[in-house]
Amino acid sequence: MAQRILPELGDIALNDLSRLDVANWYTRLAATVSAEANVRKANGYKGNNDGRGVLFSAYQVLSSILNDAVDHELLDGSPAKVKRGLQYEAIHEPVVLTPDQMWHLTELLPDYLQALVPLAVTTGLRNGELRALRRRHLVLTDSGRAVVKVRGTAANNKQARRYNEIGPPKTKMSVRDVPIPSFVVPILKEHLEKYAGPGSDGMVFPAKRGGVLHASVVERNWKLARSKVGLDDLHIHDLRHTALTWAARAGATLKELMAIAGHAHPTIVLHYQHIGDEERRHAIAEKVGTAFQDELAARRARKAREDARADAGEVGRHR
Repeated sequence: MAQRILPELGDIALNDLSRLDVANWYTRLAATVSAEANVRKANGYKGNNDGRGVLFSAYQVLSSILNDAVDHELLDGSPAKVKRGLQYEAIHEPVVLTPDQMWHLTELLPDYLQALVPLAVTTGLRNGELRALRRRHLVLTDSGRAVVKVRGTAANNKQARRYNEIGPPKTKMSVRDVPIPSFVVPILKEHLEKYAGPGSDGMVFPAKRGGVLHASVVERNWKLARSKVGLDDLHIHDLRHTALTWAARAGATLKELMAIAGHAHPTIVLHYQHIGDEERRHAIAEKVGTAFQDELAARRARKAREDARADAGEVGRHR
């Protein structure tokens, strides 16, 4: 927000912000992030980040803020009306991990990072949210009702001394309490005992010298682990994608998926809802098919018995 939204729109009073202001900001930002992507490629960047994800995220944040203003009756309507602004098809095809792949990746990471994978895969926390966790954000007393409290996000800033900054979560909806499955609780307790910083404010995943763990440390170890599993295109964000996909498969509603993900807009999680719907349709189809399958098996068994009796009678006549 400080980098992409405030420099352009921060001086405009909320009531004076028009659809044209938002549309012009969006157009200029689209050109900016595209130019930044071209510079990265000219400098040898081999990834597929073309800037569209940055544009989408910035517009999503602005749209969420303006919708909140409408909800609080500060605005009659949101001026964020950019066509297809909240529709985004990523270049990277998300990967959904199997349980075997998840545990394999976990085992290949350094000990002090291993707890990050099962926590991310089962709660859907973002990379920055994971690195911003402090001890007090984990409620593990009752393993059957354990939760992780998302109250901040760590910046991915490469400037000296700036990467240690922890800011507020991405949006208002990102402030949330997410249930933790009971099997993850002992993993987290062991991790806290061995690797976390001291005291209630101690970082859950601290840097070696204390403070916030830099995103590049996670990324570097992640790349080594994923290559050994044969998933070279697996992003850390795919852990979040995996969590939401498995939640949908388990029957989570659209509202529940939004709460887990910390999204204000249903558009973002509709894809996962469709996955859940598809899983349920297949389950219904299997239940319907069971009755016919059972009858088919019974008919085949009767025919096999009849054929056996016929064969036995044929043998008797030839004796």
